[in-house]
Amino acid sequence: GNLKKVAKDEQVPEDMSDSFAMLSHLVYDEDTPAEVSDQLREKGNSQFKIGTKYSLKRAVEHYTKALELDDLEPEVKSLAYLNRAAAEMKLENFGKALADAKMAISLDSSNGKAYWRAAKAANSVGRWQEARDLASSGIILAREGSASIPLLKSEVEVAKKNLARDLEKVAAVQKKEEEKDNRVKQLSKILVERGLQIGPPLFSQQLKYSTQEPKINSDGSLSYPVLIVYPSYSGGDSDQVVQSDFIEDFHEMQALSDFLQVMLPPPWDQSGELLPGWCPFFPSDFLQVMLPPPWDQSGELLPGRVDALYREKWTISPREMEERIGLGEDLDEYLGSTRGRDELGSWKSVSVDKPLFEILALADYITPKFPVFYIVPKGYRPP
Repeated sequence: GNLKKVAKDEQVPEDMSDSFAMLSHLVYDEDTPAEVSDQLREKGNSQFKIGTKYSLKRAVEHYTKALELDDLEPEVKSLAYLNRAAAEMKLENFGKALADAKMAISLDSSNGKAYWRAAKAANSVGRWQEARDLASSGIILAREGSASIPLLKSEVEVAKKNLARDLEKVAAVQKKEEEKDNRVKQLSKILVERGLQIGPPLFSQQLKYSTQEPKINSDGSLSYPVLIVYPSYSGGDSDQVVQSDFIEDFHEMQALSDFLQVMLPPPWDQSGELLPGWCPFFPSDFLQVMLPPPWDQSGELLPGRVDALYREKWTISPREMEERIGLGEDLDEYLGSTRGRDELGSWKSVSVDKPLFEILALADYITPKFPVFYIVPKGYRPP
């Protein structure tokens, strides 16, 4: 009998023993579910006000206990969901907060605060459309004079602003993709009209460059990325070492000689003697015979002293690509350098003074992703 005289709002310590917890339960035996829910919510609210992560989790536990009570009226249960949503928001569990706030709405469709909390949680996880719809519904359905109306209008503006930003991003991406598609179509048309053959790359190195496709200039001409390869040796003939230069913007009207003057500084002095240490990969006596000075005394490149080479069938042709793809072969990682010697054609020499567009238009030059040339001493051929 004395137990029932204990005040209902008297808080029982959290760390009470199990036996005392059982006794304290008797205090509320005659309380209605709504009253017990209020008491649990008050405990939760006390923890919520403390604001630490631990106390917020304790608050969630109290609100959850309130929700587990049987025979609660919808409006009472709605308040418990709303309280728990607030705690989950503070814990940045926005998904859980959104779910609880929507449950609160389903139980009390005129609760403006529930709409606001749901909209705020939806905005917090980037669900702008849902946030706008929730806040807009709240403005219409909330009880007349609800203090949540200004807050709901604010969430509507947040959602609209982010929706507009996302739509702009989508439009920008679509525009970029359309421009890219148009460039690809235009480029393909130009390449077909010029009879150029584009096949897979020779080397994996080519796929590492930021520029891999020809560029259409404002006057309709093309500029290409170009890879210049210098075969050299360290020791015996079997130990091939490949050095290279990458030219990102090579206009089709330019010739290789325009770049060689910069990339290959004269290795000979004015008397025609090979400068020491210029090319450690070759024996100096070999170089002196094989590499007659290609530069005159003024430093200008002399014609006919250097060869630009390409190889027939050094990669597969567009027609062969179509055939292989038609048979189900995956060519995404195909490299011309993996071809067997019996699949390769002979080395062909072109003048370094010939414009690039003329070389690429040769019937037996298959462009391996983008133009590649070997630069060697006159008369020399790689193995």
